This record gives sequence, C-alpha cells and structure tokens, in this order.
Amino acid sequence: MLVIPPRQRMWLAQLLKLDLALLLLVLVWVLSQAFPSSEAVRLRNALVLDGVVSPAQLAWAPAQAPADFRLEHAQPSAFFSTLAQARPEYTTGGSWPRAQALGRSLQVKLDDKGPIMKGLEESYTRIVAQGEGYCGDFADVFTALAHAAGIVTRQWSFSFDGYGGHGHIFNEVWDDQAGKWRAIDLYNNYLFVDPDSGEALSALEFRAALRGERPMARIVQFNPDARVGFVIPEKALAYYRNGMDQWYLWWGNDVFSANGNPTVEALGKISRHVEQLAAIIEGVQPRMRIIETPESGARIAHMEQLKGRLILAAEAFCALAALALVLGLLLLLQPMKAERVAHGR
Repeated sequence: MLVIPPRQRMWLAQLLKLDLALLLLVLVWVLSQAFPSSEAVRLRNALVLDGVVSPAQLAWAPAQAPADFRLEHAQPSAFFSTLAQARPEYTTGGSWPRAQALGRSLQVKLDDKGPIMKGLEESYTRIVAQGEGYCGDFADVFTALAHAAGIVTRQWSFSFDGYGGHGHIFNEVWDDQAGKWRAIDLYNNYLFVDPDSGEALSALEFRAALRGERPMARIVQFNPDARVGFVIPEKALAYYRNGMDQWYLWWGNDVFSANGNPTVEALGKISRHVEQLAAIIEGVQPRMRIIETPESGARIAHMEQLKGRLILAAEAFCALAALALVLGLLLLLQPMKAERVAHGR
C-alpha cells in the first residue's frame, strides 16, 4: 500500500492551499462582476448571448419559426388553464382581441411596488392582488397566460446600458387573423400604432419608426382604466428612442418548461440570480439574439468578450475544484491508511 512520505505530504498541503486560493480568486472575480444587480443581468445576458441577427431574420410567422427557437410545447399548469378559460372574451374570437383581454386582466392595479422575480403563479397573484411587478414579471406572466389560451407570443427587450440590467422587456402577439405580429407593452400600458390607419404595429415596425425608417408611430394607451408609464407623451417617446439601438429578441417562449424544471424551481427559492444560473446550466433559459446596428457594434463586441472571460472562468473554476477534491482526498485518506498499516490491518 502506497504511503505518501511526510515531505511529499507537506508539498501536497501547500499545493492544496494554492489551489484553494486560486479557486477563491476566480470566485471573487466573478462576484465582483455581478455588482450592482444590473451587472449581474449583464453576466446572464453574456452567457446566453447567441449571436446577432438582422430584422429580416426575425419576421417569421410561428409556423415557420426557426428550429432552435424554443417554442413552448409543455402543457400549461392547471392554474393558468383555469385563468385562460375564466371569461368568454378569453376564449372566443381571434388571438389578438383575446390577447388584449388577457392583458387587461393583469392591469388591475399597476401600483409600481417593485419587482417580484418569483414563480409564474406567485407572480400572477402578486401582480393582480397587490400591484407588484416590473416589466419582466408582466412579460413572463402574460406569456404564460397567452400560451394557456393557445396564443403565440414573443418577448422583446431593449437596453440602455450595453445589454446590462437597465432596459425594458415587452411582448409581441401573433395575430392569427391578420397574419402578423403586434406589440403590446403591458407594464407601460402602451400599444404602438400606425399614425394613419391606427393599426397596432409589430415590434419590428415600431423599431423602424423609432429609427426613422418609416413614419413615426403613435404611442397610445392600451387600457384606459390603468395608469401609463409616462404621463407626458414626449417622455414616453424619448424613453423608447433611448434604447432603439440595443434591441434583442429572447429566443424562446417556453416559460412553463423553465418554471417547471425541478432544479430551477428548487434553486429559485434561494435567489432569482441563482435560479437564472440554474436555468442556463439546465439549458432551459432562452438565448438572446441581438439586432446589430452600427451604433451597437462595440457594445456587442464587449459582451462577446465578457462571455469568453466567463466561460474561461467557469472552466478554471471546475478544474481547480476538481484538483482541490483530489488533493483533499489524498491528504485525508493517507493518514487513515498509515494508521491501518501501523496496526497491522
């Protein structure tokens, strides 16, 4: 039986200390990149960054959705199925009027009480009963409601800070009667309409209007019984224009699949950031595809570099953790073996 001599054991112990120090250094570096919370969002976005696209590549109908777009196929929960069947206006007519009715059902309070960042069912309850929730909570819950009603949606985001945590997210609904997408911003209580026809525009059409590529859209109040994001219309326009060069599409709408993943659900009780990291590792977090513009090229390059550094840090962390485990086992087991030899066992 091999017994490690004292001198070699000393070197192994020193090596373990060095390894643990390096492991801690990697961990501290990652954590240092995650503060404040907006930077934690940037780290998540970097990890799920899945390249750039042109607007033309995003004009597909649901029936022609790219094979890697994570369309939800899971059955909705009984909770959301019941909600989606609760009123006649949710179940009759085309997808667009039904989606609007479902959207208004979330706007009972809109009291701006802060983010929820919990599971879908708890988020729904706190939105309608307590007026809580930020744009991300509304987008996810509406996606769940729409899927339960058989309506296809997408989630769009735009950023103000180079794809970090300062930004906005809203939904887009597939109008099955008109055969086109229509954007709906439930949290800000807006639709974006053609200035002449009054027709609700798609997200891409609204983006084109912001960039001066078509006549400027009108931003109109969606639900007259709920507050709007900006009392002064000019401030609403300035808000959307501020993010017009940093748009991206979340490459999936499978909120039930992500929410129902056992690992994600369990770790979500610790924190939202841990939950999202688990979703990335489990492969249920949708990727993001950025619309590249001349103005956004440097920001996208920075995100790609950050992604590379995070992957390198993760690989280093795993390698150092594995080495620490091996060294620790060697140091732990050798005295036991030596003791057995000394007692003739």
